[in-house]
Amino acid sequence: MSLYETEKIFVEQVEYDAAFDRVFQIRQSVFVEEMDVDHEDDYDGFDHLAYHYLVHFNDQSVATARWRRTQTGGRYRIERIAVLKDFRRKKIGSFLVKAILNDIPKDKEIFVHTPVWSIPFFKSLGFKESGFEFEEAGINHKKLIFG
Repeated sequence: MSLYETEKIFVEQVEYDAAFDRVFQIRQSVFVEEMDVDHEDDYDGFDHLAYHYLVHFNDQSVATARWRRTQTGGRYRIERIAVLKDFRRKKIGSFLVKAILNDIPKDKEIFVHTPVWSIPFFKSLGFKESGFEFEEAGINHKKLIFG
């Protein structure tokens, strides 16, 4: 099912095995290989509880993300946003986050923990900074809340 579509970019929520192979390939490339995040930090045991998305650009899978209800407080967390290096700065991340925001119930807080360098990106989508910087997977992060 299409969630958000343009001439070149197609975002879908995925629930089939072949798509999950691509989700994990993209995350491996971006997080583990490019950003040097430990494999176990990326595969945190929450994938089976999350809603996963793939972005296709000109029929090629180039980005992924997931969202889930947190175990404490029932808030909604958008996470594991990964866009392959050659496809950044093409508005793919914006399409992806907007599609996810379209699907998440609006009854609880929606937030991200994002590397500090991507704060301007999330602010452009309506997120606001919350709290202090912290380290996650060896990278300085900050919590941002939607709305």
